[in-house]
Amino acid sequence: MRIITYKRTHVGDPDRTGTFGILGCMGNVRNWEFDAVIGIGGIGSEPQSHGIAGRVTWVGRKPKKQQGLSGVGMLVTFESFTLLDSKGPLLLEIAPNLARRMYEGRVRTLLDSYSFDEQAEAEHVIQLLLGSTRVLHQEPELTGKTDVADGTTICPYIRCTLSRRLS
Repeated sequence: MRIITYKRTHVGDPDRTGTFGILGCMGNVRNWEFDAVIGIGGIGSEPQSHGIAGRVTWVGRKPKKQQGLSGVGMLVTFESFTLLDSKGPLLLEIAPNLARRMYEGRVRTLLDSYSFDEQAEAEHVIQLLLGSTRVLHQEPELTGKTDVADGTTICPYIRCTLSRRLS
């Protein structure tokens, strides 16, 4: 299984419906060929301010892609999706080898260079949080600014990029 694991700095992308890329986060990475995604909170001050530092914040499996409006990367939805944000488990507790690689190795995005143990842990995270058939949508704790009209989170980082350094 090809799994993208990447560090997030904020909440809001993907949204509660499971659409990844609505705010432009991870740009062309969304165009890569993959079977699943694990979003984890970085460990710097920004992810800490959103309550996601070190946590598995979302998981999606079986992506479906369509052209986005921004022109940078596809919009991606998933057959199975769960959004946990600040309520997610700590990555170190459920996937210690993967956590060490992502945090100690200062890796932003991982796709093809997992060790055997890291790949096994990534697959375990997917199985643990998605199971085999269920789709789970948990309401995240909204920590960012909200749109007064409908209460959705507004991302202050409309153009998230790979070049952005995480702590």
